[in-house]
Amino acid sequence: WNEDNQLVTAWVHQQHRRIAEMAVKVVESMKAADPRSPLLARVIALKLFHWGEAIKWISGRERQDYAPLHGVLVLSMAGGRYRDPMTWVADGRGRTVTIEALYFRALLLDRFASGNLTRQQVEVLDAWLWEWAAYLKAGEVHPGSAALRVDLDANAGLRSGAREVAAEGKSLYLPLGPLEAQRRLVVKQLHRGRIVPEHGCTAEFRIEEHVAVIDHLATALREQSGDAPPRAARLQEPATRIEVWLGLPEILNRGAGVKVGTETGKWRALSLAEPSRSTDLNDAGSRVVYESADPSRRFLWLSDTSATGCGFEALESDANGVQVGDLLGWRRQSSGPITLGQVIRRLPSTTDGQVFLGVRLLTECGLPFMLARADAFDRGNADTTFLFVPGDDASGRRDAFLLAESTFQQQYSYHARTGDEAYTLKFNRVRDKGRGWILAGFEVVPAKRVETAGSTKESPSFELVLEDRFDDPWGVEVSPRLLS
Repeated sequence: WNEDNQLVTAWVHQQHRRIAEMAVKVVESMKAADPRSPLLARVIALKLFHWGEAIKWISGRERQDYAPLHGVLVLSMAGGRYRDPMTWVADGRGRTVTIEALYFRALLLDRFASGNLTRQQVEVLDAWLWEWAAYLKAGEVHPGSAALRVDLDANAGLRSGAREVAAEGKSLYLPLGPLEAQRRLVVKQLHRGRIVPEHGCTAEFRIEEHVAVIDHLATALREQSGDAPPRAARLQEPATRIEVWLGLPEILNRGAGVKVGTETGKWRALSLAEPSRSTDLNDAGSRVVYESADPSRRFLWLSDTSATGCGFEALESDANGVQVGDLLGWRRQSSGPITLGQVIRRLPSTTDGQVFLGVRLLTECGLPFMLARADAFDRGNADTTFLFVPGDDASGRRDAFLLAESTFQQQYSYHARTGDEAYTLKFNRVRDKGRGWILAGFEVVPAKRVETAGSTKESPSFELVLEDRFDDPWGVEVSPRLLS
């Protein structure tokens, strides 16, 4: 996205937010009147709708004020109209919704539109939420299965697990089972070649966007025993500047020094006031700093780390082309192994002109490893360098290779050599995947045996018998019609 796109996005977000704020003021002036007023219900629905639309177009990391959102639902519940059906128009289609459904639509968009999905994928999710409006119903008691909780007396959004027994205040629990059932119905429709919904802007999106949302919801809506497991503790880092590589070809080119074709990184214009720096040691052992204006290098600032991932801050020029699902590689030490991670979150930072990237750690020990195709005659052209990713167990059962998705689909067998030992292996199940890459397990297969010349097998015997009409085989070499 260029600067004009971002300005339009910010403008759309502000328009929806201002309409929602105006609706809150109108509700404040009307709540002293009849709480069952149909006009009051429409204004509350207007507030909830535009609050959800503003979340879809949010352009930065900021903490939301949930108190007005909870307040209008509590007012509607007091009037007993929060489950009354009403007609609403969204994406050019008339729909039957309730205030409760609009309320949970807004909260679900707030939960999922936090950088883990692209803007198109958020639109796909929103289109499904409109279809699932009848299942956006909550209860005041924990259902005993997977559910999301909202505390109406707290300034917070949806949370996982049950509320403490001793805690005061009212909470609502949204069961996830019905939503998971609807997700599975979407999968069935896709198997039949039908997009859900069949009309609207999302029907024109690529099928990959729909599949990405399906995969994301499969994790988010899965059954959990008890409260959700706590997220790994984050440690703030002192803003370390690290060079990173985007995509498997660039990681192999720049990180491993393997020429595998054209690099995927885009050229970026860096500020001349802050040139790229690299360090080395001279003959006397002193550290020398070299200035480099290489615009193809990509630098991110490491802001926080945890046991499962990292958080990066980046200039928009350095984050250009980096999307959710992409593969990133970097080195913590100049001579160490390659660290690999998958981008799982991208959103504008609190600072103008910067982007925040959340990266899930795949391995800290990525090693380049050369394999040769077993079915190729020209071994020189068949040798390919992959990234070997060691597993977390000593047996090697979870070892894997990181490779391009197109390479995995070809299902070739490869020769591998480690020391004096040689093996033939083949990639099998997918351990992980992202945009254009796959982390594949492998199995060692027996090499094909070639029969030697001294084989004891007897060749089949046969005898050629010349038929009577071929007594003169040269006589029928030319057509009789030509000889007449």
